[in-house]
Amino acid sequence: MNLSDLMDVELVDLDLPAGGTEAVLCRMVERMHRAGVIGDKEDALSRLVEREKVMSTGIGGGIAIPHARTPGVTRTVVVLGRSVTGVEFDAVDGEPVEVVFLILGPPESSAEHVKVLARIARLVKQPEFHAAVLQAETAERIMDAVRQYQ
Repeated sequence: MNLSDLMDVELVDLDLPAGGTEAVLCRMVERMHRAGVIGDKEDALSRLVEREKVMSTGIGGGIAIPHARTPGVTRTVVVLGRSVTGVEFDAVDGEPVEVVFLILGPPESSAEHVKVLARIARLVKQPEFHAAVLQAETAERIMDAVRQYQ
């Protein structure tokens, strides 16, 4: 399984809002809903917000990986959002987040969920990937970077 198989150009947001964590999560879930990959967006958002209350998914280095499992999706889906100015995400290093990978999977997808988290963690450790995402002018270019570095 490649990350790019769980993503789509429609699910790439080049301009995340400057607001905080909840505003970003809301916008990304709304994007998923408009793309038709999620049914109950309120449940998904609630689960993501609750997850953030337990511990921030802002892993440092300008990266956040919010994730949850919800019956609102039938398969694991990954959304990528970018903020060139940075978003306050209560990251472990205290720095703003520039790249957000949001993962939603069905309740029974625990094993796949962990694999996707691990793949994203490896991907974002590559400085070239981070730079490519920040410099990309289109969602297609971001998807090209995911395919190249995954």
